[in-house]
Amino acid sequence: MPVKYKYLIFTFLLVIFLEFAYARVQTSGYLRIGNTDTTSIPLRLGKYNIYSGIPTMYIGKFELKAGGQYIVALSSDEDSYATGTYLYNPATSTIEWKTGFFWQKKWGGKITSSGSSGNIRIQFNRVTYGDAAGN
Repeated sequence: MPVKYKYLIFTFLLVIFLEFAYARVQTSGYLRIGNTDTTSIPLRLGKYNIYSGIPTMYIGKFELKAGGQYIVALSSDEDSYATGTYLYNPATSTIEWKTGFFWQKKWGGKITSSGSSGNIRIQFNRVTYGDAAGN
């Protein structure tokens, strides 16, 4: 078997293992990822960078606007963006995507805070998230 196929098989198995391990850790209660405080995290309007994959890579950006609107751009072209609407639930610190790109992708919107730095992260799925950019 050629080396490139061995590498692809190894990578595929590693991704499956990591997803399984992540699911087990999340449901076991032994390790809490993100904010473990049960208080609400306020919604932060502004720009966010989108990261995804294993290893993590930058894939675009989005902006949460007042009035439940957002824009998202997955290219470097500032004029090429999609729009959508959202609803923030402060009791659960989650965003429900009502229309637009995030809604079409069926992404979640769990808001977390990263430790003492207080940076806001919106977790879309297991490997995709948005980190607050310096506004």
